[in-house]
Amino acid sequence: MAKKFDLINDIDGKRETLKLGVRITYLWIVQNRDSTKHIQMILVDHKGNVIPAFVKKEDVGLWEDKLVEGQTYVMHNFKILKNHGQYRVCEHPYKLMFIGATTIKLQEIANVPIRVYNFKSIKEIVDGTYSTTDILIDIIGVVDNIKNRHDSNCVFFNVMDLRYKLEVQVCYGKDYANFVLWDQDCASIIGMSTANLRKSMIEVGEDDPKCFPNDLDVILGCTLAFKVKVQSRNISMSVMKVSNDVEIIEEIKGQLQPEQHTGQLSENIIYDLGADT
Repeated sequence: MAKKFDLINDIDGKRETLKLGVRITYLWIVQNRDSTKHIQMILVDHKGNVIPAFVKKEDVGLWEDKLVEGQTYVMHNFKILKNHGQYRVCEHPYKLMFIGATTIKLQEIANVPIRVYNFKSIKEIVDGTYSTTDILIDIIGVVDNIKNRHDSNCVFFNVMDLRYKLEVQVCYGKDYANFVLWDQDCASIIGMSTANLRKSMIEVGEDDPKCFPNDLDVILGCTLAFKVKVQSRNISMSVMKVSNDVEIIEEIKGQLQPEQHTGQLSENIIYDLGADT
């Protein structure tokens, strides 16, 4: 029987004969001061846990053509080091170094996410509730007020936190469910970007970011087609794709049996709403 994959979160530095099934979710080349270079990357497993890994400058030639961002691999044997440094790319206490005994095999591995994000809100940063300063994090916002300083080579700018989510109750026949829509989905329905939505609120004198914008009321009563992710432990379902295309909606309705119009929805009806954006 083949050995199961080790989990990234189980790496504790006590054992270096690891077998990992991972995706290289990020990979970049770092130019060193002595004109050499080394490779940095972030690996993610099927649980969505991440760990940094690197190839030292002496071994770049051995690995540069074999490691491809976005691909999944089975990897064996690393040197495990403490995850120290001026800036860490993730919070895992250890990082992996490729050595002579390391082996990799390009292999398709199901359910390994392409990207994993470490989002922190701008409010957390401003309020000081997120005090770890040596971790690189992800934020979503709009760049505003870009300035060039004459006494510095740096560019300074403000970032406004403008992402939101909207929980809606949808119905079909006698069935009801709660769906969670993100700003990008809402924008495709109401035809207004998050920045313009915020601007319209300010124009009418409303600057409370927690206030419900009246422009979102146009969603009420809409007939839409949804592609959702069902999570048994959550009351609400996450919307992966939404469409107001009449032809798509009618096509899906046409696949429903008559009794399904009165409340029993089939689990076998599949329609491609298009590529995720």
